[in-house]
Amino acid sequence: MSRTLYLLRHGQARYNAELRLQGRCNSELTARGETQALAMGARLADLLAEPASWTLYASPLGRARQTAERVCQQLGLDQERIIWDERLVELGMGEWESRRVPELLAAHPELDLEEPDWYLQAPNGESFQSIQRRAQAWLQDEGIAKQAIVVSHGLFGAMLRGACLCRSGLHHHLAAGAAAGCLLQTQWRPHRADCLLTTRRRPALGGPRCDWSFSQPPIWPLLST
Repeated sequence: MSRTLYLLRHGQARYNAELRLQGRCNSELTARGETQALAMGARLADLLAEPASWTLYASPLGRARQTAERVCQQLGLDQERIIWDERLVELGMGEWESRRVPELLAAHPELDLEEPDWYLQAPNGESFQSIQRRAQAWLQDEGIAKQAIVVSHGLFGAMLRGACLCRSGLHHHLAAGAAAGCLLQTQWRPHRADCLLTTRRRPALGGPRCDWSFSQPPIWPLLST
C-alpha cells in the first residue's frame, strides 16, 4: 500500500501569537493565520491536477477546522467532504493549557525549552507513548485514502512525520517539525525506508519499514511566523 500525503499545520492562532500553550483547548485563527490557510489552499490548488480526487482529513479542533475549511474553499471543494478525525488532535498539555510560556518559565525555572520533551512534563498531560501510538495508528489505518490532505497541529504533526521516518526518539520526532502555515508532501509505503533528505535508516525496533520521500522543495513556508 502506497499513499501520497500533504501534511499541513494550521495557520497562526491567537494563542500562538500570545505565546500560550494550546494543546486540546482552542483559539481562533488570527488575520495572519487566515492568510496562511488561504495561501496553503492556493498552493495545493496549483499542485493538484484533480483536487476532487483527494480526501481531506483534519483535526476537529477549531484552529485546524478553520484552516481545513479555508483550504477547501481554495480547492473549490465542498466543506462537507472534510473527514474530522479525533486521532489528529494536538498533544494534550494538561494543566499547562492556556498558560503563557513566559509565565510558565517564571513559575518553573527548571524547564529547559531547548529540550523537546519539556511539553511532556505538564501535569496530567498526554504521554509520549500515547501521541506516538495515535500517529502510528493513523498511518497504518488501511482505511485512509491513497491521496490524502491532512490538516493537523505542530506537535502531533511532528510526531506523525517522525513515525513516518520510523524514528523512535522524541528529538528525532520534533526535528521534523514545521511552522504554522507550512505544508509538506510525502509518500508513505510500509516495508520500505527511503528518504530523499537523509540516508537509508533502519526501522524502529519492532516497527514496520516505511518510505518517507519528500518532494522538492520539501517544505513551502508560505508565511513565516
